[in-house]
Amino acid sequence: MNPHEIEAVVDQRLRVLNVICAALVFSVMVYVAIAWFLVQRGSVQPSEGLPQVFPVILVLVALSVVMAAPVVSTMILKQGVAAAGEDAGRRLNSHQTSLIVGFALREVAAVMGLVLTLLSGRLIWVVALAAVAVAAMLLAWPKREKMLELARGGPGSIG
Repeated sequence: MNPHEIEAVVDQRLRVLNVICAALVFSVMVYVAIAWFLVQRGSVQPSEGLPQVFPVILVLVALSVVMAAPVVSTMILKQGVAAAGEDAGRRLNSHQTSLIVGFALREVAAVMGLVLTLLSGRLIWVVALAAVAVAAMLLAWPKREKMLELARGGPGSIG
């Protein structure tokens, strides 16, 4: 591919990735809205038999998944780029897959927050873990420059 074609492909892929990433961020906000609605209506009653350590364990698991997301994304990207060789399209496919998996893993924190809110009746869980998830997603947002470098055969966002 010539440089102009690479830029066109990257721009098209970036538009798609922006939509997918924005949808995942939006889904996190939907979890918060659902929890808020249910708590405000009084539809969520705290579970009586919930061990006190359960929320701590679930929060630690959620934070661990968020911290593991960049590692997993990098592993997927490295494997895909190694298999793709100099094929810009395949390299970008690997980048796209690694970003989507990373964002989905970050979303898990918000899902765990929703579960804790539904079990405890306390909105703080979904709000806090959703904030962590969204912040991590924004920090990992796809960047045109890294995608161009990756498509041109450079390391791109391989960390």
